[in-house]
Amino acid sequence: MSKVLGRRKEVAIEYIENNEQVEEVIKVEKAGLGRWKQVSDTLRNIVNSLPTILDELGVEDKEEFLNNLSMQDMVAIIPEALGIITDEIINLIAIGADLEKKYVEEKVGIDEATELVLAIIEVNKLAKAVETGNKIKGLFNK
Repeated sequence: MSKVLGRRKEVAIEYIENNEQVEEVIKVEKAGLGRWKQVSDTLRNIVNSLPTILDELGVEDKEEFLNNLSMQDMVAIIPEALGIITDEIINLIAIGADLEKKYVEEKVGIDEATELVLAIIEVNKLAKAVETGNKIKGLFNK
């Protein structure tokens, strides 16, 4: 379960430790520019892996799929893509949620991974940043 608090989103992580169920709340917060560069580099690696992922998913018209790809679509294919880009997803979550990589590897499940990626995208307003970037890019193409 996740809870949005402005530029912070909380995601509950459940795992077993010493035969007991443990629940922790991870607070995903807006990344500063330095950390955002690491997040965007990792996202770029994931996006560059999309053709391979789409082959695995059996998508026939990759160009059409990619042209219409939304952030929601990207999050939705994470479970299928994990076999191909597991390390990149782990890095994205570790950097974007400011967690130790080992913690993500050992305690975060697939359902929580999807929620964390979505939280990283939402708190950093990635869709709005891309839209604004495209507007700025358009000014230079005139």
